[in-house]
Amino acid sequence: MTPNQDPQISPGRQRDLQLRIASSLGSLKILARQSLPGLGAPVAELLSQIDHLRDEYDGGMMRAFTDRAAALSHRYPVNITGLTARDAGARDVQEGERIYRRLCLGCHEAPAMTRDNPAQDLFTLAQTMPEREFIARMIGGVHGTPEVALGNPLSDAEIAGMVAYLSGLH
Repeated sequence: MTPNQDPQISPGRQRDLQLRIASSLGSLKILARQSLPGLGAPVAELLSQIDHLRDEYDGGMMRAFTDRAAALSHRYPVNITGLTARDAGARDVQEGERIYRRLCLGCHEAPAMTRDNPAQDLFTLAQTMPEREFIARMIGGVHGTPEVALGNPLSDAEIAGMVAYLSGLH
């Protein structure tokens, strides 16, 4: 089911999710090029797959889009080495809590649920979604802020500390 097919999602939230997906697809080739040396993948093949993914999304072919996205995700999984809760030391967890309180708490502690796209509770996400998916979200960071742009300002140890702190695995 896609956002625009779910009656539980408000029209404003649907619009926001669609814009987020389109924006992410817009930067996917840049991110892929940055990662390609480590992936050992043929450049032209991956970039072509991304073009197909974008075309399917733009053309409203959601089944083909989700199938291709899942296949690409399986073929090119997010590298979470050094980013898991198990990788965090006690100091990392303390720093993760400090970062959360300084940078995240304002939006994520008490999300404005009346907004179309309220911030989600990071503790709930960390404790309920698969670890790899949550870490991928942590790597992606908050989009649309000048501090993040296409990079994440947090170090691997800081991400691992936040994952441990938010998931309660410390």
